Amino acid sequence: MTLVYKKVGILSEMNRHPEALAFMRDRMRRRSTPELQRLYSTLVLDAARAERQRDPYVLYGTAFERGDHSREVVDYLLNTSMLRGYNDDALFYLREMRRYYGDDKPLLYKEYLIYRNMGEERQAFNRLTLLCERYPGDGELTDALCRMQLQRADRLMEQELYTEALPAAMFVTRQRTDVETLRAAWEKVLSCRIRMKRYDDAMATLDTLATRFPDTENLVGKRAYVLDRMGRTSEAMYLYLGAIGRADPQMRDFYVAGYADIAIPYIRQCLDEAPRPMPSRRPTSCWRWTPRTTWLCATPSTPPRRWAATTCSANIPTGGWNAIPASRSIWPRKPRRSTPRGGTRLRSS
Repeated sequence: MTLVYKKVGILSEMNRHPEALAFMRDRMRRRSTPELQRLYSTLVLDAARAERQRDPYVLYGTAFERGDHSREVVDYLLNTSMLRGYNDDALFYLREMRRYYGDDKPLLYKEYLIYRNMGEERQAFNRLTLLCERYPGDGELTDALCRMQLQRADRLMEQELYTEALPAAMFVTRQRTDVETLRAAWEKVLSCRIRMKRYDDAMATLDTLATRFPDTENLVGKRAYVLDRMGRTSEAMYLYLGAIGRADPQMRDFYVAGYADIAIPYIRQCLDEAPRPMPSRRPTSCWRWTPRTTWLCATPSTPPRRWAATTCSANIPTGGWNAIPASRSIWPRKPRRSTPRGGTRLRSS
């Protein structure tokens, strides 16, 4: 064991930790004792510390702590901390860089990237907006801000905050960016205006989409939907009929389905609102006076021509009103003949 300690100590002092670890693993394969295991664990920890000291980030950090605040040191620490995801270190070195060397465009952009990686959307948005205000001609910054505004509009629309989402989408429509971004922004504007029931503005947005982006998907269906919401369902149906006549077989089925979705409820509504003939006013019962305290009336659980006798609990005179079906006459019937026509009644003896 003494020779093992000496060899391991010499290799460690020479910073040859890999060789010392290999020697220890070989000795432990032959015979493993608790003492060798403790020595191996200590050697692994020393090797890790020595390896860490060879990391340039650690060495530059040591130099910074000792008072070296040169641009090379601070810039390396800032960039490496951003690359490795050390966000707290990155913010610290960014403040130090701004303190010693002032604020500029690359530094402000790095601050935006740090906040974006941290998930601080509001802080990142503020930094990017400041960049666009200071450098309005930078297309890359404008595109990044437009993408962020569209993402913000999506989140607000998911929360049904259409009043707040509309300005974010409208901001993108006023920028000089690529065609797909502008198309997406106008479609979000359309969705917000429909959800806010601003149908006149939605029709104007549809006109803009048809003029600037004529290949937008399902413009006919969107316009028909807005017309239907405005109460102009007949115009929406005629719009679908015109599209059905011009469309290919695949799109024709799509337009037919859209036409049915609008036409069927509209037809049902028209049928419900149509005037109906008045029902016949045939009396269902009539009344006559009878000298008793029993009411003859129809109960809800019995058919119209079945009548039940229910005792009246009110203090009424010896007579009362009896309800009889309308099919029965209130006038006395002619007594039935007890003898056949042309003959005499036979009496029993």
